[in-house]
Amino acid sequence: MGYIDYLDSVVEFTIQCPKSGTYIIVIRNANGSAGNAFATHLLTINYDNQIEISIVNSGWNMWGASMIRVNLNQGANTLTFKKGLNFAEINALDVFLDE
Repeated sequence: MGYIDYLDSVVEFTIQCPKSGTYIIVIRNANGSAGNAFATHLLTINYDNQIEISIVNSGWNMWGASMIRVNLNQGANTLTFKKGLNFAEINALDVFLDE
């Protein structure tokens, strides 16, 4: 997902979880911000508690990954990404139960 460039830019995913618990979310991303600056996205889960995700500068053609641990509910969970500092893109999400 590119073009998360403006304060009102939003990307939203709904994921299904087999049970409530702690999950690891791996966000495949790219950051090509000028001056090798780091970037951030702001993540809310189920429209609550904003989390800042740091994205190192790897260039636009070099995908990296950011990892977070979060609590998710059984069933549907909505992940909403908004623009933070500078510019970054999301390529994919992987979600794993942390057992």
